[in-house]
Amino acid sequence: MSEDINGLLAEEENVNKRLAAVEEKLKVDLRRKKSINEFYQARMKEFLHDVKVNVLAMEDYKTFDRQIKTNALGSDLPRSLLAQHFAFLHTMSKFNPAITCPLVLDSPLQQEQDPGNVNAIFEFIFSKTLPGQQLLLGTLTAGNLPAATVPSNAQTIVLKDELHLLQKSQYADVMERIGKLHEETLRAEY
Repeated sequence: MSEDINGLLAEEENVNKRLAAVEEKLKVDLRRKKSINEFYQARMKEFLHDVKVNVLAMEDYKTFDRQIKTNALGSDLPRSLLAQHFAFLHTMSKFNPAITCPLVLDSPLQQEQDPGNVNAIFEFIFSKTLPGQQLLLGTLTAGNLPAATVPSNAQTIVLKDELHLLQKSQYADVMERIGKLHEETLRAEY
């Protein structure tokens, strides 16, 4: 019986050591989460200012998993969401330095933006895209782009009759080239 008790005490000691290690890891994770959240909040505050949104309180974006939906209405909502997505992008870039994928933005001028907001939106997009990141920006009227904000190395593609970049005759070739990679991406476990 003494031997059994000693064995159980040794097992209990091992369990306590593992528990202590897990608790320490949890503390590190909580500190990391706090620093990520603080960085995200700072970017949100900065980016909301950049896109001229003054209707949100810190409580509206207190954590990175909050959806902006209550206080930002009308033309403020699309600009708030733009700021939030860029805050996510910059936070991910800082805390997970993985490969930066191209950034695709389609029709950033939602909800009838006034000329001052149009300028703020495009200045924001061009200045806050990550360094070295490719930007694909779709807009119905290229005339809304303030010429001074467009980077000198930007290439403009104007779609004429049909509003698409890929012709039906090209689908098979493109799928052959990227289909396997796309399937692998969908199956990847992170």
